[in-house]
Amino acid sequence: MKKEKQAKRALPVGIRKAGKSVGIAILVLMLLVLAANISLTAQKYTKPDDVPSIFGISPLFVMSGSMAPAIKLDDLIFFKPVNTDDLKIGDIIIYAPPENSRYVVTHRIVSILYDEDNRRVFLTKGDNNTDIDTAPVDTDQVLGIYFARIPRIGKLVEWFIIRPNGVVICVALPLVLFLVIDLLRRLFGKKYRLSEGEVKDELQYLRSLTADLTVPTQPAQTDDDAQDGVLQPDNPEEK
Repeated sequence: MKKEKQAKRALPVGIRKAGKSVGIAILVLMLLVLAANISLTAQKYTKPDDVPSIFGISPLFVMSGSMAPAIKLDDLIFFKPVNTDDLKIGDIIIYAPPENSRYVVTHRIVSILYDEDNRRVFLTKGDNNTDIDTAPVDTDQVLGIYFARIPRIGKLVEWFIIRPNGVVICVALPLVLFLVIDLLRRLFGKKYRLSEGEVKDELQYLRSLTADLTVPTQPAQTDDDAQDGVLQPDNPEEK
C-alpha cells in the first residue's frame, strides 16, 4: 500500500488578507499619530504663542462644559482660520482671552458691534452659560472658526500627544507592530511551505497514481515488418 502524504494547508486566503489589511491599517494609523505628535510638539516649542496646526487645521481638547450640548467636556474639536469679515451671529469661534492665558475659549457669537474705529467686535456666550461674556472679542483675538468634533476622545488624544508615556507609545508601537507583522509573515510562510523533499515525494506519488490510468499503446512497426507499404500483423498466425 502506497503511503499518502498530506500537504499542510495555509490559512484561508480571506483571513490572511484581512489580517494583513488590519495590521497595515493599524500601522499607518499609528504612524500618522506619530507624525501629528511630532509636528504639534515642535510647533509648541517653536511657536509658543500660536495654537499648533496641521495643514491649517488645529485640534483642541475641550476642558469645560460651557458649550454643551453642542460641544461637550472631553470632546476633541477642530477649527480652521477664518476671515473675520465673514463671521456672523451663530458662528462658534475660538479666540484668545484678553488676559494672559495658556487656554483659548470656544464660544458662540450672539451679537456683532462696531467700536469707535468702526471695527467689528463680537459678543460671545457659551451655550450652557446664563450670561454673555463680559469682554467683547476683538478681531485680532479670533483664532478661527469651529467646524468639527470627535466626542469623548479628548483625554485619550491629550494623553498620547502631551504626556511622556503617550509619546513613547507613539514612537514604539509602530515599530513593534511592524516587527510582529514581519515575524508572523515569516512564521506562517515557513509553516505552510513544503520542503524540497516533500515536493519530490508528492510528485512521485502523483506519478504512481497516473501510471495506472495510462492507456498502453501499440509498439511501432519497423521497416522489416512492412511489405509494399502494408503493415504486418503482430500475430504470426494471422499472416
